[in-house]
Formats: sequence, C-alpha cells, structure tokens
Amino acid sequence: MKNKINGLALSLLMLISVFAIPMVLGYDASNPYTVTIKWIVPQDTTFTVALAGAETEIIFNATNKSSLEVNARSQTDSVPIITISNQGNIPANYTAQVTAFLPSWVTLKGKKTYDYGTADTITNTTGTLIDTNVASGNNATYWLWSDFSNGVYGTNQSTFQISAIAS
Repeated sequence: MKNKINGLALSLLMLISVFAIPMVLGYDASNPYTVTIKWIVPQDTTFTVALAGAETEIIFNATNKSSLEVNARSQTDSVPIITISNQGNIPANYTAQVTAFLPSWVTLKGKKTYDYGTADTITNTTGTLIDTNVASGNNATYWLWSDFSNGVYGTNQSTFQISAIAS
C-alpha cells in the first residue's frame, strides 16, 4: 500500500512538472512575459481655506444692535470672505456650519455668489451646502452676512466649520 501511495505521489509530481516547466521556461524573445501592474491611490478630500484680505477670523461689525445684511469684514461684492481650494484628487462637496454657541439674536447667512437675498441660513445643527462637485485644483467661494436683532453689547464668538466629502 505504501508503494502505491508513493507511486501515486510520484505520478502526480511528474504530471505537475509536465505542465509547470513549460510555463516557467515558456518565454523568450518572441514570446515575452507580460503582467498587469496597478497603482492604487486612495481618495483624498484635502482642501485649504483662505479668508479675504489679511483676515484670520471672520468678523461682523454691526453699526447698531439691529443691523441687517452686515458683510464679513474684508468681504466685498467681488471678494468672498472664504475661498476653498480643492487640494485633493477627487471632486468634493463642501458644507458649512456653526459648531458651537450661536447667539439667538444673530442670523448667519451664506451663499456661493454675492446674493444676500437668496442666501442660506447657517445653523449649528446641520451643515449648509457651500458648493458641489468642485474639481481637484479648483476653488469654491463663499460670502457671509449677519443680521442682528437686538444684539447684546460686546464681542461674542463661536466656531465656524467647513467640511468636505467626496462628490
């Protein structure tokens, strides 16, 4: 029985050799070996943000406690307060939201064009769409306004967040 198993193993080894050796030795000048080569790069939604002028914060200076349509400082009709540059390798969608305290007496609005009348209200509960499908290497722009309604005297602050997801 042992000889039968050894003989079967030897036969199997010879059979594998018959098929495997030509595969190993089967390439030459007229029959080169070719194989697929792949480069896999993960998606990247990296972005940078530049504020208008020399700003390092977004500031709204009201002229009185109930000022309306107040531009962010350094923002004009042709210069947005925020410019987002897609540094990633895929198109991206950008959203904005206030992530901390938002005074009850202020309404923050934003739009990707200078159009206060149709601007979206930005809250601290949901993200507001800034722009969609911004291609790699391209920019998204965003204008901001604040409406004050019996604002409390002093400097009040919060945090503003911009997020990116793949388009």
